[in-house]
Amino acid sequence: MESIATLLYGIALITVSMTLALSIASNTLKARMWGAWYIVFQASLLAICFFEFLTLVIPAFSSGTAIDVFDAIFSISTHVLMGFIYVLIPFFIYWILGLKMKKIYRIIIIILGVCYFGVGLTSVIIGDKTFAYNYQAILFIALMIFCEVALWKNLGNVEDIHLRKIIKVVNIVVLCLIPTSSLLFIFPVTAILMFPVYFIAISVIMMVFYFIRFSVLATRINRGGELKRESFEEYKITDREFEVISYVCKGMTNKEIASEMNISVNTVNNHIANIFGKMNLNSRIDLLRFVKQSPWG
Repeated sequence: MESIATLLYGIALITVSMTLALSIASNTLKARMWGAWYIVFQASLLAICFFEFLTLVIPAFSSGTAIDVFDAIFSISTHVLMGFIYVLIPFFIYWILGLKMKKIYRIIIIILGVCYFGVGLTSVIIGDKTFAYNYQAILFIALMIFCEVALWKNLGNVEDIHLRKIIKVVNIVVLCLIPTSSLLFIFPVTAILMFPVYFIAISVIMMVFYFIRFSVLATRINRGGELKRESFEEYKITDREFEVISYVCKGMTNKEIASEMNISVNTVNNHIANIFGKMNLNSRIDLLRFVKQSPWG
């Protein structure tokens, strides 16, 4: 069992490292708040994989008290990071959705995160990992259910069309993992295999997302910087709204745009308001700056 776990954590180290590198590169090209926090999340996963990998490997090179000391240090470090991730995940999801979490939810999540760490620390002190597996599994399943409900309920708020598809896939995977996690109550020893599998699954899914993002970016760059309708697909911009954007980029006023499109000024105002809302912009200057800084600008 431990040899399989060592192999899985080795694979997890590779996949998590690759995803971390892709997330850093992606956020460098187009910075987003959720992107920055995903880097923190992925870095935490990498540290956990590293600590767990060392916990499994060190016994082959050391023995006696040294193993106990290293095991305690790595176990406590892992529980600290897992407690942090427990709190980070729901906040991260709300950032993706562009929503503000209710204060009562924030308080409950933080308390549960502290409890998650407390259970892990207690298991290290009493030397019973089964104790941690059972209670942490309950907390983990409760958190996943909360996140699933929040994501499915508010998925429409996510602007990036590719990110929405990936989130749907993640939701389906998590729905499958929740029943699997219940096995921890029957076979606690399986936890040593489940966690690296979770990390690998998350990393592979996110790698697909980042490869899609880079592919879309390369396509836009290859268009020679020409402003095209497809460039705004992820923001659900309509053909008429795109036409308005093209005129705004030419420096035309709302009145001039209305005359050019043979519509009223109020209709132009409504189109621009919709564009600002979909793209999370506040003014024409923001729109022009967005177009200028984008690959097609």
